[in-house]
Amino acid sequence: MHSTSNSFQECDDLCRSCIDFGELVDTNTDIPDFDHEGLDRMAFLPYSSGTTGLPKGVELTHNNLVSNLCQGAHQDFNKFVSANGNFQEVIPAVLPMFHIYGFMVNLLNVATYGTKVVTIPRFHPELYISVLKQHAITAIYAAPPLGWHDSIVWVNQITYIYV
Repeated sequence: MHSTSNSFQECDDLCRSCIDFGELVDTNTDIPDFDHEGLDRMAFLPYSSGTTGLPKGVELTHNNLVSNLCQGAHQDFNKFVSANGNFQEVIPAVLPMFHIYGFMVNLLNVATYGTKVVTIPRFHPELYISVLKQHAITAIYAAPPLGWHDSIVWVNQITYIYV
């Protein structure tokens, strides 16, 4: 168990090693080299649903996350077009960002393309269909029953349905 003073010290040390997002996107900022030794350190601790027992934390390393992003970006799987002055992919996101699928697919993967993500607080069929139409959704990630549902297949601006 950590004492409060140790916890504050760890937080302070972590904050000193962080890079402000504004500095990160500023092309004139000198960014230190990436610490490749940290690739096997835990980066994310999502919890399993407990399908085979009690829910448990699943330690994912930086390498795990980057490998998954590379898999998701492979041309045989992902046909997304990077955002430009004339076009931006738009996807709906029902799963919460703390869920591993929501985190990797609906947040990190699509961010690499500049995709607009329309979050939906809960899945309700009528709400989902209205979001598809109202926000000109161009692609969806869905389980087969939803991905091939008649109400979705006919929405004409959807270019890709990933099931």
